[in-house]
Amino acid sequence: MVDLDRLRLLSPRDGSLVNIELCVGFTGEGSHVVKGERSVKNALFGVLVLAMVTVLAGSAVGQDGTRLAVVDMVELVRSHPDTASADDLLEKQLEDFELEREELLQKGETLKDAYDNAMQEAANPALSREAQQEKEEEALRLRNTLKEFEREFLGKMRERQRQLTEQEGRLRRRIITSIRDVVAAYAAAEGIALVLDKSGASVSGVETVVFSSPRLDVTDAIREKLNAEAAAPARGEEEQE
Repeated sequence: MVDLDRLRLLSPRDGSLVNIELCVGFTGEGSHVVKGERSVKNALFGVLVLAMVTVLAGSAVGQDGTRLAVVDMVELVRSHPDTASADDLLEKQLEDFELEREELLQKGETLKDAYDNAMQEAANPALSREAQQEKEEEALRLRNTLKEFEREFLGKMRERQRQLTEQEGRLRRRIITSIRDVVAAYAAAEGIALVLDKSGASVSGVETVVFSSPRLDVTDAIREKLNAEAAAPARGEEEQE
């Protein structure tokens, strides 16, 4: 599984560290901050959901005949047939990113060494004043080149970060959409009116589903259907051959 916490990028100008966060990989847990009215609304929604689950969780069928179920979305994403290939693709893109970064850092170090050498030669008392001025001008040109390189370097690193983040988002949405479609079809076939994610948390950090009977959990059934759908095209190709 892809597990990317942080890349530490060395700035070639002054050796400072620039931290670039990479939000990629499907196995981590994200967090977000919700403020003001939206936070209150989400909190109230969570209370209503909890109240409903408390009333209905004693049985898979409510008093009015409404059926409900729960799934573990974290587990379904982790075990989805496409997750491994998505992680492999992201890992390959990260390796390409790191290779490009190392090449650029090497170029930056070369420019910095040239600048340092020019500064040292400009201060060499053995040189004539004319020669010192030439070295000072050379050092100035190299310093400007180094600043421009650093600007381009940081811009390119941020662009690569954006590309990786967007790619992760596309792959994740595709997998989650696949799961939702299977859950919807399963719920329709089984007469289930409501399916909750028991792995989710409310804005307060407390699980949205505090308790659910194991009889309500249809995670295994959904996983089997996802695997069956993934295997169906492969069987069709084998039959054609």
